[in-house]
Amino acid sequence: MNAQIDATVVAGSLNLDQCIDLPDETRVRVTLEFMNEEVNALAAWELFKARRKLRPLHVGDLHFTREQLHERR
Repeated sequence: MNAQIDATVVAGSLNLDQCIDLPDETRVRVTLEFMNEEVNALAAWELFKARRKLRPLHVGDLHFTREQLHERR
């Protein structure tokens, strides 16, 4: 069984946001993924540009107008 449960660290312990139904002494593996980590926009942009050079986007010489790209409602 795999589950993804959010938690909060309080005084060095994890407080789960919901109860889990497991017997006592059950061993589990915990992987931490920090939720409040700020995204470095510049680093993300540089990574995108590097990947774009490796695999460029080809649209078959189609050129869209602004109105075609941005739906107006």
